Amino acid sequence: MPELESATQCPHCNYPHEAVTSLSGEDAMPREGDISFCANCGMFSAFSNATEGGLRPLTMEEWVEIHNEVDVAKILAAWRFARMLVGKEAILDMSHLLVEIEWNPPMVKAILGDLFVTMSARTGTVVEANTTPGTLPYKRMAQAAEAFRSLLSPEEIPDA
Repeated sequence: MPELESATQCPHCNYPHEAVTSLSGEDAMPREGDISFCANCGMFSAFSNATEGGLRPLTMEEWVEIHNEVDVAKILAAWRFARMLVGKEAILDMSHLLVEIEWNPPMVKAILGDLFVTMSARTGTVVEANTTPGTLPYKRMAQAAEAFRSLLSPEEIPDA
């Protein structure tokens, strides 16, 4: 996850962002006009060098474009699910949950501190974990990985 040269700020909730993740699986830095999704408030914005905070609200044309290119409903459903995980279980701090998508081989990995669950992006089968199946951390990390796996369409997942 590349760190930004300077933190950006969501124009909707003012939350600071210090790093970015690309849906393409690349470690590319965002360019002018690239779309951003705020993990804090669930709103989309666009990178802008001319705007204080580095992000600006989307124009109507950009909204139409992302709705045509990206399954916004799936992204929002995964975001709501992740928020539910963070707030639902007081016994388990999910605020530091990280979900990564790896492309070679295609895997989705949920990481919580020193614990992780890795599943196949193609089949959804857990292929590796360092926590005990059936425990609350295992269940929550597997659910988060599956929620993000569901964002990928089969044609986006490269052959292993």
